[in-house]
Amino acid sequence: LMKVPGLIIPTNTIAFWIKLFQESNLNEANNILHHCARVQSREAVNLQVNRFGFKQDASLFQSVLEHIGMTGFGLAEAIDLDFEKKSATVQLSFNSLGLQHFKQFGNSEPIDYYVAGLVVGMCESFFDTDLQIVEKKCVGAGDSSCIFEVTKKNEEQFSIKQSMLDTIEEKIKPKQKT
Repeated sequence: LMKVPGLIIPTNTIAFWIKLFQESNLNEANNILHHCARVQSREAVNLQVNRFGFKQDASLFQSVLEHIGMTGFGLAEAIDLDFEKKSATVQLSFNSLGLQHFKQFGNSEPIDYYVAGLVVGMCESFFDTDLQIVEKKCVGAGDSSCIFEVTKKNEEQFSIKQSMLDTIEEKIKPKQKT
């Protein structure tokens, strides 16, 4: 898609990886997934705006959220969007990864590292600032839907080494033409 190779991986495999990372105290691996999605999503919105001339408004915001559904993670919709406060609340219904994780492992803490990265990255593009995201409810924890709250950044929940973050930024951001 858009000259980016894709890979189809069953959700039960991803659920297993997340559980393995948690149990092996490898949460940095989940945080890396989060940041890869964050940068990818931010740059995808920037591309739509800068290259194709889309207007950054509520309509484009919802359209970008629909891409989460196209990737198989569920139906995402903004239930609160405030451009002035630079905040958003996003609901994810029919989350196949969360359902699979709950089915295999039962109740757990929120597990949607990748989707959280997608949501916060797109919001960072729309609001042109660093943001943070908290998954308040999670299907993987037994809730009926996932709820993500995006606000101005106070602290980074998904911390990784700066050198790793720099590598992610370098590899995903489009190269500037000279």
